[in-house]
Amino acid sequence: MNDEAREPFDFNPNSTNGKGEDYYDPWTAMRIHCGGYGSEVDLDVIRVLRAIAVGSRNCIEGLEGPKGYVTDIAEQTGMSASHVELIQYMLCSADWCDYGTSPRGCFPNWDGDFEALIAAWEKYYEQQWGEPVPLA
Repeated sequence: MNDEAREPFDFNPNSTNGKGEDYYDPWTAMRIHCGGYGSEVDLDVIRVLRAIAVGSRNCIEGLEGPKGYVTDIAEQTGMSASHVELIQYMLCSADWCDYGTSPRGCFPNWDGDFEALIAAWEKYYEQQWGEPVPLA
């Protein structure tokens, strides 16, 4: 696979595994070539993506519950706020999300299919680690 810049919501294969099979690797899509070495980090990214989706829905629909801010997601997931914020920086740098200030938070890049992004990460996780993505 080539290393050219791609559209952020292009989930076509961008990597080849040791068996010669093409697959979509979100770390390659972000141009982070040292990603994908730990299932816990991949799962943390998925958990943050899911929380951003729920928080954005809550804001748009005027629902009670977490709004997707750094502190909301940290509380929901048990991750430190700085860990959540770092993941959000990565997601925004990949143009998958946009970043707001006061309060700090990430929200989906509305030009793309955010649910497809979450599904692409989950599929990657299952292929990479040979197990389903935990629900929590």
